Amino acid sequence: MKRQAEEWIVFAVSVFFFLLSLDGGSVLRSLAFNADVLYPAVVYQDLIIDGNSLQGWSLTPSPFFFPDLFVYFCLRPWIADGVVSVYVSYLFQVLWLGFSVFYFLGSENGTTGKRRFEKSSATLVYSFFLILPSFFSGTFSAIGFASHGGAFSFSFVSAGMWIRMNARKNAPKRVNDKPEDRSSLGTEIEKKTVVHIVRYVLFAVLQILLLVSDPLYFFYFSLPCGVLNVWEFFVSEKEKRDVRSLLFFGVVVSAGLYCYRTLTRSDFVFLPTGYYTGTPSWNFWKPIEDTIRHQIRSDATALLLLVFAYLSLVPIFVFLKKDKGQSPGRTLPQTRSYSLRYRYLLLSVVLSSLGILGTGTLSGVFRSDGITLRYLIPLLFCWVPLHILVWSEHRNFFKAKLKFLYILILLMIGFSFSSGRTRFSAYEDALVFCLDEKRKEYGFHKGMSDFWTSRRIRVFSGTGLRADNFFPDLHPEYWQNTWNWYTDPSDGEYDFAVTPGLDRNELINSFGPPKFEITCDKQNILIWDETSAERFARFREEKNREIDLWHKLTGRKRTYR
Repeated sequence: MKRQAEEWIVFAVSVFFFLLSLDGGSVLRSLAFNADVLYPAVVYQDLIIDGNSLQGWSLTPSPFFFPDLFVYFCLRPWIADGVVSVYVSYLFQVLWLGFSVFYFLGSENGTTGKRRFEKSSATLVYSFFLILPSFFSGTFSAIGFASHGGAFSFSFVSAGMWIRMNARKNAPKRVNDKPEDRSSLGTEIEKKTVVHIVRYVLFAVLQILLLVSDPLYFFYFSLPCGVLNVWEFFVSEKEKRDVRSLLFFGVVVSAGLYCYRTLTRSDFVFLPTGYYTGTPSWNFWKPIEDTIRHQIRSDATALLLLVFAYLSLVPIFVFLKKDKGQSPGRTLPQTRSYSLRYRYLLLSVVLSSLGILGTGTLSGVFRSDGITLRYLIPLLFCWVPLHILVWSEHRNFFKAKLKFLYILILLMIGFSFSSGRTRFSAYEDALVFCLDEKRKEYGFHKGMSDFWTSRRIRVFSGTGLRADNFFPDLHPEYWQNTWNWYTDPSDGEYDFAVTPGLDRNELINSFGPPKFEITCDKQNILIWDETSAERFARFREEKNREIDLWHKLTGRKRTYR
């Protein structure tokens, strides 16, 4: 009991440290509070706070309905501040990922000692993982809210559910020959049948919902689990093969992909022309080379850590003897569900990486820096449960070594604070804070900026500032937003612009010289007064006509104001 308390204290400290580290270096801040992460906050703000319609919205190719948007919409009504809402979202993501790993690890039937060791090692290894982003920013992508992290967390939940359902299905049936128990036995069987059906229905609904929410879930779970199911089918004894289970899984995944395909053909999901900026190719090595080169330039230590994390599993497999963990003459049971966990993790790492590499190369989605790390979350994270499973097989050897994890975690946390990597402070957006202060003096309320800046202004402003995203040439950027921002005049005309994301000459040619020009966080802010309102109104009408033309050219029906 005392040891469990110590483990949970270390876990709580690591979670708190992780949240503090989000305001660490500039690289980690840019990852934790970038525009993509703020997508749920912008959707909530527009639909709930501003009371606008969903019609006209451009959702991302990964809409993140579940769990990201669902969770944020549940949390946000209780939180007034945009920055705090992001912190709470990360807190949920960290806790949910931890729970998912625990749920997955608990899907096998092992001895009490083995289960206890897995829980202890899981708590400490996951705690260790949470402090790594402070030192190696490349590891942060594995904990991504609204950046495929939600789908990845649920891949562990789905794998745990599937392993449990198959374990119950293959469990030996109890035989009871007592006549007086037949009635109660029949009732018990009926209850188990109902529960069994409910589990399968829940699993099916979850798969369809997750595939529609994030197509990368197919690579994170559906593909590796599907391959594992086919493998299990062919290696099983002929009389134990279950075609129904295989067909069920295939039908559910197909239904999810069909629903996602239907969604992408609707007006809610739009892929801009510049989305596939890379060149489609059959050269699959080039993205790997570009990714490695980019990571060496940006965070070589994180790449070395990842390589070490996987290579360190090899000597454990090869050189350590099997830990019996029981009395002489007895061996640990090698359960089918245990082997499934191993194979699932390995398949998830390999197939998700190869699948994303293949589809990205053929479609031309990769750019000069290679594969975006947040797509490769299984590769970035699955060494954690793999180490836990391997250690549990040799727990007599590793049990005494767990104390070193306590020491290492505390030393790394102490060093991070003493070196200034982590501080007891919360994130504050310098640009938005400055704009809020200057608003009191100049009275502006609605602005223009590029995509990345507009999201920060919208979510982090404490005075209700709004900024719409434009391309540098002042064409509306239809991406993770709604056409209503550009066509609806109910909240007034634009009166400020943030550069250098926008072309200064285009701004002056369109709206005339600004009345004031100030600097916030090294960015120039152009401010116009009411004398330029007519020019902004003409600009809005012109963009309205351009948007109408866009709808005609793309064959989309205009269903909003």
